[in-house]
Amino acid sequence: MTDFFISYNKADKAWAEWIAWVLEEHGYTVIIQAWDFRPGGNFILDMQRATAEAQRTILVLSDAYLNGLYTQPEWAAAFKPDPTSTARKLLPIRVAPCNPTGMLAALVYVDLVGKSETEAETLLLEALPDRAKPTSRPRFPQGETPAVDRVTPPTVAYPTPAAPNLQTVSGGTGTQVNNPTAPVFAGPISGGTINITYPQGTPPPPTTPPPTTTQRLALFQKLTRLPSPQFEQILFALDPPAGNVPSAQAPQADRVKALLDWATRLGPGLESVEAVYNQVVSPP
Repeated sequence: MTDFFISYNKADKAWAEWIAWVLEEHGYTVIIQAWDFRPGGNFILDMQRATAEAQRTILVLSDAYLNGLYTQPEWAAAFKPDPTSTARKLLPIRVAPCNPTGMLAALVYVDLVGKSETEAETLLLEALPDRAKPTSRPRFPQGETPAVDRVTPPTVAYPTPAAPNLQTVSGGTGTQVNNPTAPVFAGPISGGTINITYPQGTPPPPTTPPPTTTQRLALFQKLTRLPSPQFEQILFALDPPAGNVPSAQAPQADRVKALLDWATRLGPGLESVEAVYNQVVSPP
């Protein structure tokens, strides 16, 4: 038995061949008219053998497919023995905007419209197993603090004395520093906030500049191109609170955007995401 028969209209031949190549590249067996129906053969008998021998039929969905005459008996042959889709013998893959009608409207399709090649390959391969079980154990949910309650306190750089022989005098409400260039803590401390006053003309300690627009875009693109298992490793390492990143069924671009939004607003920052990414793709 062959794993898949690719049913397509000639207008979508490029999509059909790409799908067939990806499947065979990952160890599946495929029958496709463009490669397997050879000169000297009988087209009708070849089609009969393909629909009879394949365990499942992939529909390359588009308006051209839905309006074609010869594509209809191809999917009907797979529909007849599995009318309730229990065996998932029909796997529709939408490659162009279209609206299936009739019995095809009830089938859940894989939507590749507008996806990059990496996203499309991930969605295609994830649709093949009977279960969408994650590749790693989900995090334990007990005692989970809602994301809205998680607040990362501001980071205050430890003030370095600008000159030797720094002398301090502690009082009841704060600390005075006998150094004209050192920052002064304006006490008391309350509500988790530390007020620091710098003498006039003295710049505050340098801070790491935020990522540029180009750096943010590059990180987004790198994460979007990652295979799903490696992206799951990054999620496991960063451990965002439940509900901040969509499940694996969502498009990877949506999951990446949610992760970066969380890392920027409440999480460890984009620098930490970049560091984890480098460890995953280039482990020590």
